[in-house]
Amino acid sequence: MNMTPGARSPGRIFIVLQAAAVLLAVLSLLFALHLLSVGFVWIGIALVDMTSLMTTVLMTLIGVLGVGMVIGTAVGCCRALWSFFRMCGRLRQERAFTAGNERALRTIGRSLLFCAALLALGSVATALCMLLVQLQSAPFTLSLPVDLLHAFLPVLVLAFLLLGVSLVAEVLRELLLRAMALQQEQDETV
Repeated sequence: MNMTPGARSPGRIFIVLQAAAVLLAVLSLLFALHLLSVGFVWIGIALVDMTSLMTTVLMTLIGVLGVGMVIGTAVGCCRALWSFFRMCGRLRQERAFTAGNERALRTIGRSLLFCAALLALGSVATALCMLLVQLQSAPFTLSLPVDLLHAFLPVLVLAFLLLGVSLVAEVLRELLLRAMALQQEQDETV
């Protein structure tokens, strides 16, 4: 490969992307461990403070839902990041139109779709449980649903972002499949 002075190596960007994927995975796992500790503390408080059976059950359910959301999202995101890391390695080797890259994009898309659905459904279920806990101890006010929306808005925004990235991965996968078909057709005509 003949490069002019000062030109960048075409594979360098993929090394940077791989490093970013590793850094993101490490930071995400550290954040997930922090959230898991919060979830377990929530479960512990629920089991120690048994003021009413319904409140104890609902608070325990909130903690279990939170822990499940964190574990499921961490596994899904790490699976997507691992596929992205491997795909960048193939792209660095200038192997773009491969079945491995198609599988990687499919894995990324489906893993992030799973994470988005888990966060959205888990947030709604947790918010409903929190609403029921609040209704056990105080009368209903209009500010309660608004407070819950504010509490879960960042999680719902993250779910929509994951959904968006999932859709982009699926579109790229479709484009890759079409490019692979065109390349196959061109190879057969030559």
